[in-house]
Amino acid sequence: MLKLNRLERETFKYHAVYSLLNGIMYGGLWLQEIISRKTLHSSNLVITFISMVWPVANLFS
Repeated sequence: MLKLNRLERETFKYHAVYSLLNGIMYGGLWLQEIISRKTLHSSNLVITFISMVWPVANLFS
């Protein structure tokens, strides 16, 4: 069995929490298009414009 010292255990704990929250956040971002389509009942073109607002705003800021 692998023995970890205190620093390694804390680092692992922080990394595990970060990975969990990161997965939840990116999962929500990936589902944004599907959620918008079902909520707004709109066409693919409108959903594309809504989805591209954030990246285009970051490009010009």
